[in-house]
Amino acid sequence: MNPEALTLSLRGWSLLSQGKPDAEVDEVLARATALEPRLVTSQLRLATGAEKRNDYDKAIERYRAVLAAEPGNLVALNNLAYILADKKNQAAEALPLAERAYRLSGQETTIADTLGWVQFKLGDTAKALLLLDQAAKGVPPNVDILVHAAIAHASVGNSVQARRYVDAAIKADPKAADRSDVKTLLGKLVI
Repeated sequence: MNPEALTLSLRGWSLLSQGKPDAEVDEVLARATALEPRLVTSQLRLATGAEKRNDYDKAIERYRAVLAAEPGNLVALNNLAYILADKKNQAAEALPLAERAYRLSGQETTIADTLGWVQFKLGDTAKALLLLDQAAKGVPPNVDILVHAAIAHASVGNSVQARRYVDAAIKADPKAADRSDVKTLLGKLVI
């Protein structure tokens, strides 16, 4: 490992613990990872930050750097698969990543959701429904997972189950009723 990169990385994490602005922290971590791409935690911090800013190309680049250093990193596999399928319309490329994450995770709920959503985006609704129903049973309830399950059920005409999932999402977080995907779905559901 590059000693200067390690020093910069430690400085970035120290700044974060001091409550410094994200931009300041990320600037230091970006310098560190430019010198040493194998700084996985720093790469993940930069990837998730880019994802939150909807800078999906930068997030993809960072997640790929993580996977180059740690091919079995569940966070990177899962998040990269989701971005590729949902934000970049590249579900075919996302599928092997999501499948690998699912196998490695022991069928963890959020990873089951990602694989199910990728399958849904690929048009394999039967596989998608199995995975999304499995994920939707997770505790505590996850609004995004419940909405994915609702959308998949609605796509095959199962309005009753779709409505149950939408209602569960709104119960888990009343703000979910304001989401555009939930509004669109509710407009389509005829029960």
